[in-house]
Amino acid sequence: SEEIQKKFHVGYCSNYKELLAKFNLDEQTAESLGLFDLTGRIVYPFYDKDGVYKISSRPIDHKDYKSSAEDSKFFKRGLWGWQLVRGTEVYIFEGQHDCMVAKQAGYQALAAGGTEITPEGWVELKNNGIERIVLVPDGDAGGRGWLERMARKAPSWVSLEFVVLQ
Repeated sequence: SEEIQKKFHVGYCSNYKELLAKFNLDEQTAESLGLFDLTGRIVYPFYDKDGVYKISSRPIDHKDYKSSAEDSKFFKRGLWGWQLVRGTEVYIFEGQHDCMVAKQAGYQALAAGGTEITPEGWVELKNNGIERIVLVPDGDAGGRGWLERMARKAPSWVSLEFVVLQ
C-alpha cells in the first residue's frame, strides 16, 4: 500500500539531486558512500538510530541491484526495515517487497539485504532484543538455498523457525 511504502520511505527516484537533498547528503558524501546516479531507480533506504546509513536501489525490471559502499558501517548485507520493528519477534524475508507486504499484514518484518544475514546482522538482532526469529524464504530453489545457508551459518545461540512461501 502507499501507506507502507511511505513508512519504509521506498520510492522512485526521478531526480538524483532531489533525493540527495531529501536525505541531507551532499555530492561528496554520496560519492564516499559509493552511491551512484539513482535516477530511474526504486530506492530503499536503510536506517539506524542516527538515520539513513545506506541506500539500496534497483530499476523497475528488478535487475541490477546496487548498494552503498561496504565498510564497517555501510556493509552491503544489512537487515532492512529496522525503523518499523517493535517487540521481540521478527520475520525475516529474502526481499524488501515481501517484507513490506508482511508489515502491511501486521507482522514485524525485516529483509535480508543481499543474500545472507552477516555475523554483524545476527549480533544486531540480539542487540535489539529479538528473541524469536522466523525465516521466510521464497518457495523457489533460490529460497530453499537461502534457508539452508541461513540455518548453517546462524550462531549457536540463535533458535530459528521457518515458514516457506509457495
